[in-house]
Amino acid sequence: MPYPRYREHLLTRSRELKRRSTRCEIIVWTRLRRKQLGFTFRRQRPIGPYIADFYCSKLRLVIEVDGASHEDTADYDSARDRYMRGLDIEVIRFSDFKVRFDEETVVTEIELALVRRAKEMGVGSDGV
Repeated sequence: MPYPRYREHLLTRSRELKRRSTRCEIIVWTRLRRKQLGFTFRRQRPIGPYIADFYCSKLRLVIEVDGASHEDTADYDSARDRYMRGLDIEVIRFSDFKVRFDEETVVTEIELALVRRAKEMGVGSDGV
């Protein structure tokens, strides 16, 4: 099921977000890029009216790294997660604090989510 066409202005915004990645986003990206965990991820990917930090289209999985900018956005994040669930996209979130101080646990949780989601969807890895 393809996701809705994104809004054109989000392309510009996603490029800006890539250039200004947070330290914790960079930490996660260094572990996700180049299929290191068996699946292709895209960074700062527009999906409908939103931009996902990391998106695996094969598994319809979004990974979000929530920093200080998310402290007062619980309602926005909740609406965004509902939107993604409506597209059968799972969202998993990690705080900046957890990424920075417990990186290996974050990677383990991502790996477990990838395995579980692949089983749910009946797909294999992208081939490493």
